[in-house]
Amino acid sequence: MKQTILVLAILNLCLFSNFIIADPARSCPARVIKKDQIKSVIERRQTTFQHCLTCSGTACELKAWPESGKDFAAACKVLFCTPTKMPLNLLLPENADRDGGLFFTYGISKKGRIKDVVVTDLIGEVTEPLARKLIKNVFERRRYAPIVVDGKAYELTNLKDGSRYKIKLEVRTR
Repeated sequence: MKQTILVLAILNLCLFSNFIIADPARSCPARVIKKDQIKSVIERRQTTFQHCLTCSGTACELKAWPESGKDFAAACKVLFCTPTKMPLNLLLPENADRDGGLFFTYGISKKGRIKDVVVTDLIGEVTEPLARKLIKNVFERRRYAPIVVDGKAYELTNLKDGSRYKIKLEVRTR
């Protein structure tokens, strides 16, 4: 049985880690909220909801902050779009050796899942099918605490992510 094992992964920049983002104001942190902090984050959402998000019905976007408010913007991102779970291992296709990058828009559903992914730019050797596989196997495996304020669930829209990267895979058999 052949199995792909990641030996040298992402030599240049971490995949989907907010390096070289087209729009930093609409990108989310690529770190995980620790389990012991999730309850606190959910509680703080109740008082920061109106300050951090602009909503139409149940669809919300991160508010745009001027440069002088970048600390507030960062706090809002931590509270509303930092993952609670990220994949421990990267499920990369065997033909993923590439030097390039991809950028995309997406949303976070009311259930805390990635939704509505639209690839906006491919760089270098990255093809559309490979980009879709990378997004599905790496990015879409993230999980988020659902946004629920006063008992009402909300989704987060118009987020952007992506990066340039260099991936080198080595295939071994077990």
